[in-house]
Amino acid sequence: MENHSTHNHLNQNQSQYYTRTAQVLHWVMALIFISAWGIGFYSGNF
Repeated sequence: MENHSTHNHLNQNQSQYYTRTAQVLHWVMALIFISAWGIGFYSGNF
């Protein structure tokens, strides 16, 4: 039981770090995607 509890605590810390990293990557990718879509949309129409 002790080992299982420690393992869960380790996963929780990794998950918290990963969530923060994933959020940053998510917003960077979102900005790139929106920018690329906008450039393609405007260059296609004008």
